Amino acid sequence: MTADGQVLAVPMAEGYKAVSGGPGVQLVTSDEGEVVAVHMSQTAQLYTTVDRILNSQRILSLPLADRYSLAGKVAAVPAEFGRLIERLASHVATAFNEA
Repeated sequence: MTADGQVLAVPMAEGYKAVSGGPGVQLVTSDEGEVVAVHMSQTAQLYTTVDRILNSQRILSLPLADRYSLAGKVAAVPAEFGRLIERLASHVATAFNEA
């Protein structure tokens, strides 16, 4: 994988193949269908984390290490800033009766 999160084409060992596990997710499976490796893109990791926060029914206070981890995930995908802001803005209510 490159520094910008792109997956390089790597020849698979005999008996293994790469399949899509959904948007931003790749699975490496054996001939028998067993999953032997999983790769999530940085974008998929960011949106998974943001969705977990937005779907929480309580106010979250992240520990310092988690704040830096989230900041790193956001910084890793600058192309997603606009979509991320749109997602956050569409899920945040300004009053209790808007939620």
